[in-house]
Amino acid sequence: MLGVKNVRFTCVSLLTTLTFFVTACGNSSNLSEAEHLERAKAFQADGKTQRLVIELKNILQKNPNHPEAHWLLGDVYSSLGFGK
Repeated sequence: MLGVKNVRFTCVSLLTTLTFFVTACGNSSNLSEAEHLERAKAFQADGKTQRLVIELKNILQKNPNHPEAHWLLGDVYSSLGFGK
């Protein structure tokens, strides 16, 4: 019986996670570059590095030549030890 409960818990957890990611990804596509940048700076201030990187990459998908997004992304990667 314990195995069935674990399977149910795993399925519910997986569905919750997938719903979260689909919802999160769908909502950010309508944002402007400025809105993505504002969110990125908020995530940076809160120390949410993964979300910061996602927002910066969203900006760069819309505008590959966005200088501030490139600079911030390079700064994040540098602080994480990439490029040494």
